[in-house]
Amino acid sequence: MKVARLSTGCEALDELLGGGIEYNTLTNVYGPPGCGKTTLCLQAAVSCIEKGKKVVFIDTEGGFSKERLGQLSDGLDDILDEIILIEPDNFDSQEENVGRLDNICEKKDIGLIILDSLVTLYRLELNNGDIQDVNSRLANQLSTLSNLSRKRETPVLITNQIYSDIENGGVELVSRDIAKYQSKCLIEMKKFERGKRLAILRKHRSRPEGEEAQVVITEEGMKKPEKKFSFL
Repeated sequence: MKVARLSTGCEALDELLGGGIEYNTLTNVYGPPGCGKTTLCLQAAVSCIEKGKKVVFIDTEGGFSKERLGQLSDGLDDILDEIILIEPDNFDSQEENVGRLDNICEKKDIGLIILDSLVTLYRLELNNGDIQDVNSRLANQLSTLSNLSRKRETPVLITNQIYSDIENGGVELVSRDIAKYQSKCLIEMKKFERGKRLAILRKHRSRPEGEEAQVVITEEGMKKPEKKFSFL
């Protein structure tokens, strides 16, 4: 059975994912600041709108930019009218708005749900609340998003932050296993100089894990490089 996918707007990433983001799953993109996570979200939003669908964009860290969206959409008329922008300022508000998504999908023709970033407000809440309770609330939000993606057959794209794992080496997701469990697709983004980026497929239902795609960040967005480049 052919799996429906939404283009990310980046040829190299679409090739890595076998055509794009799967419709009925939760895709989790993580990496350091400036690696292109928000650019990818905006490009995927444009791709969805070009197919005649609306987008819900939950922005928890102020990364949504009308100017950047205009660059990526090549001046697509009235594109902002097709985006339901939600900007929670605390973890309670994020939780409330995730809970409202099914009702929004019921009333609007939603083709993509974006949460950028999953953990910005979660990290702040960890400093103020009971860790076990906050983790449970985050897990419930992810469960809601995962269930909604299956119920509505709508792709859900979230971004995640990382920290250095001193004990085991490498990097770890801020949300650790909470997000890993619910996400059927995990993409790690690595940042290098002069706009060079490396996307690594860490988890997928049907694609080989560990495969990589080189991309470059330009004014027009995340692109496939004309030729392979070296990271040295």
